[in-house]
Amino acid sequence: MKILFYNISWEAMSGSPYGSAGELGKKCQEGICLKNITNYIKNLNKNNELDIIALVEAENYKEIIKELNQNLNIDRDVKYNYVVSKSEKEYIVTIYKESLNLLEYKHSSFAPGRPFQVLIFSDFTFINLHFCGRNELWRVGYIKCNLEKSLGRFKKYFEREVICAGDFNYNIWKYHPEKLQFLQSDNLYKMRLPLKGGREKLLYVKNPPLTCCNTSDHDGKGMHAIGDFIMTERENTKNVVKRKKDIKGLSSDHLPICLWE
Repeated sequence: MKILFYNISWEAMSGSPYGSAGELGKKCQEGICLKNITNYIKNLNKNNELDIIALVEAENYKEIIKELNQNLNIDRDVKYNYVVSKSEKEYIVTIYKESLNLLEYKHSSFAPGRPFQVLIFSDFTFINLHFCGRNELWRVGYIKCNLEKSLGRFKKYFEREVICAGDFNYNIWKYHPEKLQFLQSDNLYKMRLPLKGGREKLLYVKNPPLTCCNTSDHDGKGMHAIGDFIMTERENTKNVVKRKKDIKGLSSDHLPICLWE
């Protein structure tokens, strides 16, 4: 299984001077970052190796899909499709190989502007998510931002193998340890998924890298937070980070994550 997860930054994609990455948005005007990120994904997947491409903050996703389609589906034996959902202004998109055989698709949100998708394929379930940031946690009386509660309604789909990719905004949870749904032990990050009958499943990632959030050089050296990673049921799951040498020019304030198995 080969998966790419990338928070591509709505400010970068739209050239907006507003938001937490507004300074980056100013530099990205006239589609500079949109072009760079699209070229990066095309080059990474030039041989149609990626099974899933999961994107959050996917403003202008139609332009991305249009550009990717010049590479995707060129091979008659490899076809891609995608699902898109929206919560307030945020788009979340999962592109997948049709050979994975999508059976069902669900989507919801943790809070306004924080969507997630649950894709049920023949052999496994895939989750693409953008979990809440610190501001939402400070307003817990207004927004119930809880991974287990939000995902719990889909627990019947977690009896099979589960892969979960997302921007978890992990570091900010240190401000509200009572809301923490992750456990850290021996450099393994774990997430509990509820199952039927009161049982649970553990997803893991080992030593998740710093992927967030630098609005200047984007080479990874200035990243200061653990935000983005891909979790599986395998305790030794380790993510690969792509840095500036892989992404030419201005891009997102996050780094892309790959899972190669």
